[in-house]
Amino acid sequence: MKPEPRSLRPALWAYAGAIALLAVHAWYYRHFMVDDAFISLRYSDRFAHGLGLTWNDGEVVEGYSNLLWVLLCALLAKVGMNLVVAARVLGFLGTAAAMSAVLWVERGPTARHTFPGLAGAIAIAASGPIAIWTVGGLEQPLLACLLAWALALSFPLLEEARPRISSLLGPGLLLGLIAITRPDGAVFTVAAMVGVLAARGVHRDTLRTALLLAVLPAVFFAAQLASRLAYYHEWVPNSAFAKVAFTPQRISAGLQYVGGAIWLVGLLAPALFAFRLASEGPARRRAVFLGAILALWLSYLVFIGGDFFPGDRHLVPAVVVLAYLAALAFREWISKRRALAPAARAGALCFIVLAALQFLNPRNIVARDERWVWDGEPIGRLLADAFGRERPLLAVDPAGCVPYFSGLPSVDMLGINDRYLAHHRPKDFGKGTLGHELGSGAYVLSRKPDLVLFNLPTGNLRPYFRSGREMVFDSLSNFRETFQPVNFECDRPRHLVSIVWARLEGGAIGIRRSIDRIVVPGYLLSANPYSMARLDSEGRMGVQIQPDVPAGISGLRVPAGRWQLRALTSGGAVVLHAWSGDPAVSASGVDSLAFDVAEGAGDVTIGIEMLERGVAHLREVALRRIPPQRAE
Repeated sequence: MKPEPRSLRPALWAYAGAIALLAVHAWYYRHFMVDDAFISLRYSDRFAHGLGLTWNDGEVVEGYSNLLWVLLCALLAKVGMNLVVAARVLGFLGTAAAMSAVLWVERGPTARHTFPGLAGAIAIAASGPIAIWTVGGLEQPLLACLLAWALALSFPLLEEARPRISSLLGPGLLLGLIAITRPDGAVFTVAAMVGVLAARGVHRDTLRTALLLAVLPAVFFAAQLASRLAYYHEWVPNSAFAKVAFTPQRISAGLQYVGGAIWLVGLLAPALFAFRLASEGPARRRAVFLGAILALWLSYLVFIGGDFFPGDRHLVPAVVVLAYLAALAFREWISKRRALAPAARAGALCFIVLAALQFLNPRNIVARDERWVWDGEPIGRLLADAFGRERPLLAVDPAGCVPYFSGLPSVDMLGINDRYLAHHRPKDFGKGTLGHELGSGAYVLSRKPDLVLFNLPTGNLRPYFRSGREMVFDSLSNFRETFQPVNFECDRPRHLVSIVWARLEGGAIGIRRSIDRIVVPGYLLSANPYSMARLDSEGRMGVQIQPDVPAGISGLRVPAGRWQLRALTSGGAVVLHAWSGDPAVSASGVDSLAFDVAEGAGDVTIGIEMLERGVAHLREVALRRIPPQRAE
């Protein structure tokens, strides 16, 4: 019979308590958001603005691996929601929906009936991977939601002798949505089919059930594959080429990754106890079904080498399955002993152990402390404000946050969003850090980037990854002659200094030349390592000059002739200097000067310093050739 409305009250109170726990736990990790989340959000942003599922204008590459998540975020962006907020709202709703599935399965009219579901929901809320990825910005909460409800709707299939097609539509649809949430989402369909066969036994009706369960996921999978082939001209996402390798090193890393589940022992213990308590009947079939899905997913993680992000994101589906097993264990215990108190005490102990270990897990500690991704906002916004009109090409290692906040066309030097790098893997691919092995300095330089950012958003003079190492340390690249490091100082939304290498000559924002004119942007007059390039009060980029921090540029190629040098500044008066080696050039003047460059003269160095105490903002210096008749 349908329960009376009052009978739902224990479940609703339990759900409210579990949601409160989730909110507190997720708030603890509120500063965490992974850089790759901003890759997905860049695709969402561009799609919402009618630019397609693309990374750059004119480049069609599938750098994301979470289509449904990207589309849902784009939908919220379309109605005006900030994308970072959208990702976190979807994250919280997804996790909350996963918890509601466990409580729905174990619902009942009394606290004794509700306790197993409450234990499962609390286990989800208290697990580190769940809390971390609720705010982490990627698709794990959506995956948890779809998987939790797919399992909930699949349990009746284990009891019906010949399930009706209508009862297969719900779980089939959810498994189909999982298939377009992640490229490996099809693993869950295969796992569910194996689970049905293992739980019900291999016979004609079971084979029919398993095959019918896979129909909708197969349709979703085929539809995405067809659209991928038509749009991206690839069988798999670009990220698969950039990450997937089948090597002994990856198997070893995968074993270590799955071994990290030991920190979930407070959840593992009651989940494993379910196989002992559920000795026969429907409970046994459910335990076998869940166990098969868990085993296949963990085996898959070993095969692909786990993951490199903190917080064990690929254990999120495992937590959902374990929560169902734990709820099953408590239900069987209460049913057989007909007493709630012992189960409640055991559940409280498991919860305390689970919660305590989450704060000791090194991977969770890294997630709590890792905040560098937010440095991408000030430098990204600065580059957008300074160069948004010119649209310079930005080559980056942190290919999520900086391209997202800057909106500039970008080259992903780690290859996740770059077709060439993903298809030209180094010979030692599969032996290094997953997702960080690709690179080619020659290729990146061939793209002629205007700005290059190594390592983190704060930048570095010495690159760590392959593309940067080859660019800087290869003597044939001429990188140091082509690019100059610039200290960009940001103030919005907080103060930050980032070292970005800027192209000196040509490009969208470099030195501009004509026969009789040379214009050097102010930010390039930062040869002094203490110089800071920043925006002035009117939003114009330049270099700041102080009495003890002069500005300048060395090695400027100036043709022979007589030249007039002027500085475009705001603030106090400045003194200009120009000099070179052999034959000697040396001149000085306030705000402007004239000097002669003889045939064969070396490159010119320009220096600018304050005439008096104060601060000046130098936007550019312009050299204009003085015609011979005027020189006379």
